[in-house]
Amino acid sequence: MSCGCIQITLIQFIVQAEFVNTVIKMKSQLFCCALLFLSYAAADEVCTPDSDGVEPCDGLELSCIQEYFQKRADCQPAVVDSDVLNLGTISMSLPSFQMKIDQQNTTFDQLDGEIFAFTVNEAENLAVLGVKFSNFSMISNAVFKYFPTGKEPRIFSGISDEFYGSVKITTYFPLKTIIESESSESSSEEDSSSSSSSSSSSSEESSSVTEEPSSSSEESSSTSEESSSTSEESSSTDSEESSSTDSEESSSSSSSSSSSSSSEKSSSTEEVVKGLDLASAKHFSYIAEEPIINITGDCLDTDDEVLAAVLEDFNNNINKAVIEAWKYVGKAVAEYYIQNNICNYNL
Repeated sequence: MSCGCIQITLIQFIVQAEFVNTVIKMKSQLFCCALLFLSYAAADEVCTPDSDGVEPCDGLELSCIQEYFQKRADCQPAVVDSDVLNLGTISMSLPSFQMKIDQQNTTFDQLDGEIFAFTVNEAENLAVLGVKFSNFSMISNAVFKYFPTGKEPRIFSGISDEFYGSVKITTYFPLKTIIESESSESSSEEDSSSSSSSSSSSSEESSSVTEEPSSSSEESSSTSEESSSTSEESSSTDSEESSSTDSEESSSSSSSSSSSSSSEKSSSTEEVVKGLDLASAKHFSYIAEEPIINITGDCLDTDDEVLAAVLEDFNNNINKAVIEAWKYVGKAVAEYYIQNNICNYNL
């Protein structure tokens, strides 16, 4: 009898354990479903859909895009120039290799770009310009500065010869940029300086005026005692008048200084709206085809105990180095193309 009771109790315990396990599984499944639902809801809130940008120029005609920029931006009509061009020195940082590079005398054989996108979104205050550059070469005198961990930097140089089959650069313009004006502040400072100089000159005049009655009082005192008493009264009267005059002048100068400071405050609030400002634009480069890079130099061909490791890493990961470098090269190329083909900002 006792064995039967124990058997029944064990069966009940097993059934209860299976039931609890089933409940736990159901709860975990419901919890996972809830997390999945919340993730989809969060994705709908974070990931914004494609914007409603419009193309103001049918067929992406260059003349239409030029006219669009020249009507809205502070720039002059551009002159198309596709000859050999020199962009001077392009400075860049390569954090993956602890390097800084100055590409001096950077020369391109040509930069004939092809516009593949131009959209405008008034609601987002955004204009997007995409330009593709194909089959061009870039040669420069590269000055490398390597910063080894815990050691002094090492500087070495070389000649960089690069060929690119396809590079796409996308530029994002703000349609309108609000910039504070600084010209009125300088004029207010000039006004305040001129007012201070005028007040100082007037104070000098008042001091010269107050000196005259004092000399006359001395002459009168030497003639008789009665005239000296009279001169003392007159000098006291003059001193009171001069002090009142000085106080009036100081109050006027303080009021003029306060007015100049208030003019400075008001001038700092003045704002200027610029359309399609190139200085505020952002540029992003996409290297569509693997480039051909050839860098030569004396230090690059020797086994240096400090440079050997980083140069090996640099050569084995040249594509990563190119991607980091084009963060800076792309900006220079995009600005050159825009100013020589679309609108000249005189930057």
